[in-house]
Amino acid sequence: MPFTAANAGETILYREPADWVQAVDIADYTSSSDTVVILDKQSRFEDGERRNYVDVALRMENPEALTQFGTVNVQWLPEKGDLVVHRVDIVRGGTVINVLEDETLFQVLRREAQLEKRTLDGVLTASAVIPGLQVGDILRYSITTSSRDGALDGNIQHYDGIQQEPLEIGFGRALLSWPVDEGLSYRTGPDFSAVDVPLETRGGYHWLDISMPIAKMPDRPKDAPMRFRRGPYVQVTSFDDWQDVSRLLAPHFQLQGQIADGSELATKIAEIAAATTDELERASLALRFVQDEIGYLANGLNNGNYLPQSPQETWDARYGDCKAKSYLLAVVLGELGIPAETVLVHSERGDLVADSLPMLGVFDHMIVKTQIDGRDYWLDGTSRGGRIDTMDEVPAFYFGLPVTDAGSDLEEITQRFQQTPDRILNVTYDLTAGLDMPVLYTAEVKGRGSLGALLRPQADETDDEALRKFAGDWLENIVGEADIYGVEVTYDNEQGVGTMRASGIMEPQFEFGRDRGKWELALPSTNLKLNADRARAEWRDIPVRFGGPSFYIENFEATLPDEAGEITIRGELESEVTAGGIRAARTGSYTGTRIALTDSLNTIPAVLPSDSLSDARRSVRRYSSADPVIRVSKAKRAWDFSDAQLRDRMASVIAAFDRIVAEQPDEGYPLSARAYYRTEARDFSGALIDYDAAIAMEATPGLYASRAWAHTMAGNYEAAITDAREAFDARGTIGDRTRLSDLLARTGRTEEALDLLDPDEFSGDDRRSIIYERMLVLAEVGRDEEGFEWADELVLDQPDESGAWNNKCWFMALADHRIDQAAEVCDEAVDLGDYSASTLDSRAFAHFRAGNLEEAENDLLAALRRNPGMSGSTYLLGIIRRETGSRREGQELIRKAQRIWPDVIPYYRRFGIE
Repeated sequence: MPFTAANAGETILYREPADWVQAVDIADYTSSSDTVVILDKQSRFEDGERRNYVDVALRMENPEALTQFGTVNVQWLPEKGDLVVHRVDIVRGGTVINVLEDETLFQVLRREAQLEKRTLDGVLTASAVIPGLQVGDILRYSITTSSRDGALDGNIQHYDGIQQEPLEIGFGRALLSWPVDEGLSYRTGPDFSAVDVPLETRGGYHWLDISMPIAKMPDRPKDAPMRFRRGPYVQVTSFDDWQDVSRLLAPHFQLQGQIADGSELATKIAEIAAATTDELERASLALRFVQDEIGYLANGLNNGNYLPQSPQETWDARYGDCKAKSYLLAVVLGELGIPAETVLVHSERGDLVADSLPMLGVFDHMIVKTQIDGRDYWLDGTSRGGRIDTMDEVPAFYFGLPVTDAGSDLEEITQRFQQTPDRILNVTYDLTAGLDMPVLYTAEVKGRGSLGALLRPQADETDDEALRKFAGDWLENIVGEADIYGVEVTYDNEQGVGTMRASGIMEPQFEFGRDRGKWELALPSTNLKLNADRARAEWRDIPVRFGGPSFYIENFEATLPDEAGEITIRGELESEVTAGGIRAARTGSYTGTRIALTDSLNTIPAVLPSDSLSDARRSVRRYSSADPVIRVSKAKRAWDFSDAQLRDRMASVIAAFDRIVAEQPDEGYPLSARAYYRTEARDFSGALIDYDAAIAMEATPGLYASRAWAHTMAGNYEAAITDAREAFDARGTIGDRTRLSDLLARTGRTEEALDLLDPDEFSGDDRRSIIYERMLVLAEVGRDEEGFEWADELVLDQPDESGAWNNKCWFMALADHRIDQAAEVCDEAVDLGDYSASTLDSRAFAHFRAGNLEEAENDLLAALRRNPGMSGSTYLLGIIRRETGSRREGQELIRKAQRIWPDVIPYYRRFGIE
């Protein structure tokens, strides 16, 4: 019985394969160890109908295979053809078990898989859970689907991927056949030739037999155009050329006579005509009308995958897919006296179209082309937010096929850089609290076109939490991670511009080394790279494809504190580059403590020939080498300010957090974050109030640990122990354990502390951490030789690690144990550690214990040059200066050490130093 659209339907048919199918005997392949025992794909093209037979046999190698393959799902379009099931067998040993005796095995699932994308495709899914399937079985099923598409007017089109190595298949084949008088063309590619797969003729049919898997295709660079990266395929078509395809659809996209006089749609068009006589403005209004007043819904039913509904139907329904919206837009433009064409494109793989045989199936989208004042415009009715200043954007579709009565050839969609930015970011940073203090910022983001349209629903958002999350996600991507507040979103419908304003609190942006700091700015065009890899000989002639289109501008302004010291900007404040699909530019200035920059990055999906790559890469590298970096030297740090001064400087940061707390009164996080920043301002009493409130809302181990630290800094050791124990009991990390043990030791409960630090309960890095903490407790209680033995174990465990030697050096100095032997140990730590600040600090402490104050001072000064924020080094240097005659300077250094680490004096006092 022939497969025809007349008997197409939703009922699954069960019968033997058609006579043209060349069956495979599975007995020849059951000894194969391959997971895919059989993959046989056979297609017959005849009388405008396509029939696809698939025979699959899969080995159930393990329970995971049962889960993955134990349910068979098959899709088909009942409107265009049938689903015929031929067999479902389980091959167990030498026995074939037919599980298709019950024709209720397959259940039809009526679902629209793309409905969330507003797409009705009419696809049905037949699903069968295979009963009795076991590990070691082979599951085999064979089906045929047929398709006769009325929109093709009897034409044939076929595209299928060809499996390649390393996939292993016992028997694999793609077998295609058609009558010799059908006049079909075929193509295989991209890297295996039809010449290698000869076309045979027998019994009045052409046969194309491709064994699978074919040899693995050569690797291609990821930044190559898509046509260089496509997998192996076979195509068959009855279309003679692209003009043939264009002419096929033309009768369904006639632009004349589609609007009835006096209709509501005619009135809409008249309103546009009356608004302006300028063609570009009229085109903009027409685009806005279709984008804003016609919703999107793709209806693939009733040949809707290729044929549109009429413009009047689209207006009446107030929705349509890309074809319906493009058809309506082209008609409206025509009524306005603006020539327009509907154009077929592929939305994601447009550059493959030019390398394909002519067929409708290579397109998945439709847009409109118009020309005004000699300039081409490519208008997408399914996009959003289109206005006159964004119409010049060229979509990344590469090639299009205009639908015309005379028939058209493929047309290249030539790219050009946008004139209007998609996004403008105006951001101001306030660093006046200090360069190592939190940064306040205010940001305004303006989005145009489709990017601006994303802000339109947010302008009506009434859920403050949802709005904050949306804004936080947006700003994190373009400004950086921050705690935000004061979010406001508006949308100007006339201009198609969405605006989001917000303020935020960020972590310090400057990185410090020695007494110098730097802020490497992250602007749209900073860190620009063209890393196209064409080192392989077979890649050298492959062009480079750029991303886009996109156009971003950032207006950056930062105010540094008066105490920032000497400010310089490394890089060029006036720079620009155009290379391939990249156009970047930067201008800027700075006066005193204020820095202002404007940075832009404009990209288009251009294709750069390989012989132009070296020059383009060189231009981009030269531009990137001038990226702006703000540098400071001799800047005052937080520890240079008294507690009162620091709290005064941090007042604006705390006030900002007051806003966040007020906006989120039922959330604990803002309170804990404010508490953290209060500790940064050395306001431990204020921090504890916030931690108390946060824990009352949600008691987490992290909050208990944070409050324990705040209590410790405030000298509330018993309260700190209570919180540290809560954190340890609930979470029990190594950090929780060592925090609790340290607090117990400092309050005289050393045995309880040591009980927490049993190295035999741990291994690896955790064991080494526990040993080190145990050494410190043993040093405090005078069990110096026992601690020394543990220090020896660390060195024996990692004899080439500076850290192990440094821990031993530190223990010997802390415990004042075998101090006459410490020099050799500490020198080894310094040498292995490449004279790091921490090893110099330890050696200085050992010199201090040995009474070698000059050597100690030299090491302390060297350590502080590398890391000025070392509280222990600052404290010991203060003691040395105080004891060697520079009492005032020594006292100031001791106070500075306390500002760095408020617990520094109690800590060293535990070991007899003050």
